[in-house]
Amino acid sequence: MRRFRARGIFLALFLFSAGCTSGSASSVSPLTLEMLKNAEYHSMNFPRPVPLTEGQFVSPAPNGDDPSDYVFSLSEWVAYGDIDGDSLPDAAVLLTSWLGGSGLFFELEAVRNDNGKPQNIASAFLGDGVLIHALFIRDGEIVLQMTVHDEDDPFCCPSKDVRWVFRLRGNDLMRTTQP
Repeated sequence: MRRFRARGIFLALFLFSAGCTSGSASSVSPLTLEMLKNAEYHSMNFPRPVPLTEGQFVSPAPNGDDPSDYVFSLSEWVAYGDIDGDSLPDAAVLLTSWLGGSGLFFELEAVRNDNGKPQNIASAFLGDGVLIHALFIRDGEIVLQMTVHDEDDPFCCPSKDVRWVFRLRGNDLMRTTQP
């Protein structure tokens, strides 16, 4: 009887301690769309961080000469998966920026799951007026299928279908496929 009681106490202690490990992948909250819509991003088109609220940020032009506001928006394209090798599901999102002219610029943003909080760690410029067909994360790589402008395309009408693959290297997104 005493042996069974000791085994039961040992088993209970083992199970309790297994569930109390800090920093395990299962104890960290996943990133949600709501979190990503209210995160801070680093755009190549703006001199300071872009703090989104409900997926958007509007600011006067930084040089003060342009009468139009700059508008940054999180697009509907979001992918989840581990991109930094820590076994936590991170995110890849597309940030668009309108800078007062006719262009709509797209950037790929890598977002690390930093203990349940989104941290934008890298960006890659995708182009003006691109058409996105797919965004997903597979084997630590971010994959984009889209239509971009070919050399002779007018601004209205991109025609070149591409599949670009990005991998996080340090705090940089490196494209591993060529157009």
